[in-house]
Amino acid sequence: MYIAYMMTKMITDKAFAIAKLHANDKAVRSVQRIFRGFKARDQRMPLVIEAVKAKENLKLHMAARVV
Repeated sequence: MYIAYMMTKMITDKAFAIAKLHANDKAVRSVQRIFRGFKARDQRMPLVIEAVKAKENLKLHMAARVV
């Protein structure tokens, strides 16, 4: 009876350890993904702002041409 109890306990402990490891890995990947996205957007922000300004400038020129 004791051997069966110890084997069951060992199996469940190992299963919980694996589940905890997977949960921690998922959390680490999520934080890493968020950080990398923030870093990429931060580097590209001047380019995006320039593109938006160019679009607005084009709208103004097209409106002036129509008038």
